[in-house]
Amino acid sequence: MDFQNLTFIFVFYTYRTKYAMTETNNQYNPSLSVDCVIFGFDSKQLKILLVERSGPYQTNPQLKLPGSLVLKNTKLEVYANQVLKELTGLNEIYLKQFYTFGNPDRIKTPEDIEWIENTYQVTIERVVSISYYSLVKIDQYNLNLSEESYHAKWYNISDIHELAFDHMEIMKKGLEALRQELIYNPLICFELLPEKFSLRELQDTYESIQGIEYDNRNFRKKIGKAKYIIQLNEKQLGVAHKPALLYKFDKEQYQTNRLELIKFFI
Repeated sequence: MDFQNLTFIFVFYTYRTKYAMTETNNQYNPSLSVDCVIFGFDSKQLKILLVERSGPYQTNPQLKLPGSLVLKNTKLEVYANQVLKELTGLNEIYLKQFYTFGNPDRIKTPEDIEWIENTYQVTIERVVSISYYSLVKIDQYNLNLSEESYHAKWYNISDIHELAFDHMEIMKKGLEALRQELIYNPLICFELLPEKFSLRELQDTYESIQGIEYDNRNFRKKIGKAKYIIQLNEKQLGVAHKPALLYKFDKEQYQTNRLELIKFFI
């Protein structure tokens, strides 16, 4: 093989390699990401779903929200669900967009920058995050498929004091948005309860999400006025304490009278 042919092969190979790297580097938008704040309720406590930021570019694993830089030519909502499924195993979760985090300095530490650039093979200057939140019943979802790869786990919110990037700020903002939604859309609370529930269970759910305690007498008095909470002629079974009356949620009445309790919970 003569020198001219060798030169051609070398140039061609260099072009293909460079093109392949460019193609890989260009699959992500280096300035746009999605982050998912997934709250879970286990009938007692409000929890947050987190994954590990680990890999060859991470000295010590850190907890973070499920999220990713956005693939180009993809819809944000669709991609957010894809990322959530890949990182945690959760699928077909309703996600509500709640805030855009665009501080120019939100990604600034050398460790954060290095991890992003090496993980996604991009060069970043500023990353804007479109954030979504959701609230689910933990016992309805299985994380086993993703625990081995990304160590997706539920954590008590009260135990979380530090996260990677600016994810503490995102989590707090998501919690604020969830609490505001509960005020104006009580339906999300009843979706966490069993079909038949006690007023104590209802109050515990509200208190867990809102992070406050309500006066028992005042809570029950206000709740009793809601036409969509129907008292049943039944009591709890198999409990160690005095059985409490059971209630059910009437969705049709709710659609007509949903604004009844807003003033109480604001």
